[in-house]
Amino acid sequence: MKIAIIGYGSWGKKLYREYCNILGNENVIIHDPPQGMVYSEWNTINGVHIATPPHTHFDIAKKFLEMRIPVLIEKPMCLRSSECLKLIDLSRKNRTILMLGHIYRYSDAFNKIKKTPQKSMKLVWKHTSRATNVIWDLLPHVLDICNIITGVWPEKLRAVHNDKNAFLIGYVNNIPLSIDLSLNYDGKIRDLIIDDERFPIIEMQTNNTIRSEALEFIHYIGHKVSTPLTDGFLGYITCKLIEDVLRYA
Repeated sequence: MKIAIIGYGSWGKKLYREYCNILGNENVIIHDPPQGMVYSEWNTINGVHIATPPHTHFDIAKKFLEMRIPVLIEKPMCLRSSECLKLIDLSRKNRTILMLGHIYRYSDAFNKIKKTPQKSMKLVWKHTSRATNVIWDLLPHVLDICNIITGVWPEKLRAVHNDKNAFLIGYVNNIPLSIDLSLNYDGKIRDLIIDDERFPIIEMQTNNTIRSEALEFIHYIGHKVSTPLTDGFLGYITCKLIEDVLRYA
């Protein structure tokens, strides 16, 4: 089996290492035209993992789905929910796998602490990054974590934000939710606080979620599974929630 990594930035390099560890270097291809890495023999590729900037996701994914090549897209799926729906329709029409890079779905830690908050839930997610939009860069993970933990999606979200920092309030499972995000923090914080019980996310991530996700993608391709755990609909819901947040910000 051969997998192509589309985009060889910092995240693409991590993906490349994991796929090479699983499949061997000879079976992992890098395609990143801006860096002079171009591959064109797509008939030899069994799947592509897209790790390019979000504004390019739709066009790249559409190209490969039209070629009936299984696709895994890093979050966010697209920057418009309407584009998410188009990719979902195309994957169904061509009976081709469309999977999303929501790695916390593969976290052993979250599977252990799934619980229903009774009083409140808070997530703090801060670090330093060159990314230019804190909402699109960090909020997809946080929304996904809320759903993993509670089984429902946040609602009535309202935000105060600029490009690098955001604070959101809303509800999840009918209890208060607050979210504190930053791309301009000297250090790194990944905290989940449920009813005053603190779970430091970094310490809890004992398994290699990137590897787990890559293995799952390979499994889906090999067994021709049409509906992955992290399917296109998950990407659509996340994108739609973010659109609503930005609309009312």
